[in-house]
Amino acid sequence: MSWDAETFVRDVIQNFFDAAPRFEEVDVLVDADAGRVRIEGPGTFDLDWVRYIGGTTKAGGGHAGQFGEGFKICALVALRDLGLQFRAGSGSWRIEALFVPNRVGDELCYRVWTDRERGGSFVELEGCKADLCSAFSEGRRFFHWPGNPRLGERLFSDGVAHVYRANVGEIYYCKQRRAEVPRIPFTLCIDEALPGIRRDRDRRALVTSQVKVVVREIASRLPLDLGIEVVKELSSTWERGSHFLESFVAGLAGSPRTAASRSWPDWVPEAWVAGDNSPRRYEINQHARRSGFKVAVSYLRTIGLRDAATLWQEAVRVVPPSELSAVDLIRLDLLAEGGRCLYPGKKPPIVVARMASRLGEYHRDRIMLEHGLLGGGFAEALSTYVHELCHAAGRDGDALFSDELTSALGMVVVEAERMAALRDAWNAAAVLAPEDLARARLGETPVDPVAELLRMVGARSGSDAKRG
Repeated sequence: MSWDAETFVRDVIQNFFDAAPRFEEVDVLVDADAGRVRIEGPGTFDLDWVRYIGGTTKAGGGHAGQFGEGFKICALVALRDLGLQFRAGSGSWRIEALFVPNRVGDELCYRVWTDRERGGSFVELEGCKADLCSAFSEGRRFFHWPGNPRLGERLFSDGVAHVYRANVGEIYYCKQRRAEVPRIPFTLCIDEALPGIRRDRDRRALVTSQVKVVVREIASRLPLDLGIEVVKELSSTWERGSHFLESFVAGLAGSPRTAASRSWPDWVPEAWVAGDNSPRRYEINQHARRSGFKVAVSYLRTIGLRDAATLWQEAVRVVPPSELSAVDLIRLDLLAEGGRCLYPGKKPPIVVARMASRLGEYHRDRIMLEHGLLGGGFAEALSTYVHELCHAAGRDGDALFSDELTSALGMVVVEAERMAALRDAWNAAAVLAPEDLARARLGETPVDPVAELLRMVGARSGSDAKRG
């Protein structure tokens, strides 16, 4: 077991903090020049409680001193790690900790004597270095008590969990300061042990996973409106997120109070959306940014923040076949033919949509194409369609997607004549009458729409020449 100076100071004072009815009755006397620290309090203890490892008053009983297992560990750390002289007393008892050599190593022992009766108890340390003296001078701030100068305005308390404003974010667990959370203007305290934190006998600083447990628990106890106010004040962490924000939101979103609430308060800022985590997250989040939104971490959507995916979907309106023109329909046939020539894999049906945010979108059961492509050039429409078909192999940048796209580009060269004919037919569709286009698509005998369109254009050109 290894403790830093703060942990040692906190645990020495903890014995008096637990024993005193009021922490103000505990004196921490520091003589930095002499390297001496003395802590005095009104509680008393029986020598038997500190004589044996395993003896403790923490479970209650007739002794108020609260000097138990932690006291013995403090004595060990004082001698072994800090090189201090460690003395204590209560009533008429006095003890001094020391190491006694034996066959298996040094053994922690106590020299015991009696002195005049005195009220309360004390611990005295000699040989303290400057940093240890400084830590003892600040020792009262390591505890959750009304006089702690680091606690600001109290925002919430249910008797066990507490939230305060603070200049420096801190976590107090079981009434001890156990973690600092930078850039967080709140201090969170919970006075009881939580089942989500494993045995905590050495009482060192809480690790990140333990801090998350404490933050989630406290957030789950807060009134919804206060929880939302805390989240709003953490807006500087919305874009990149933080362990604190994620845990706080998880606790707030999972609260029974939240589940029982029919609607969220009107708090959601118009400038923000929660980011997307799907395979298309880059496109979806970029669309939100191009639309003037700031993109926050995705988990904020669990407490009502509008999400980027919803924004993305709202920008899409499927165009039903009944609204497509004859030119649109024949050009869809030409795209399908081009896809057949260039891409050998499965080809989901094409769905035409008005999509302000992108030209195409791949889904396993459909390929969505921007309606405006059908009114533009053949090259842009076909390249978009084939690009989306290749997404069956992976996302942009994936090796398999790149391989499929490379293969399709190679087929453009192989099928150069067919691509030129498709391009000519695409352009021809714009000059034919709707009834001619319908015949090219729906003739009673199978026809090649490309050849049929070119034949019709040729026939029309000949008729125009004769009339001329």
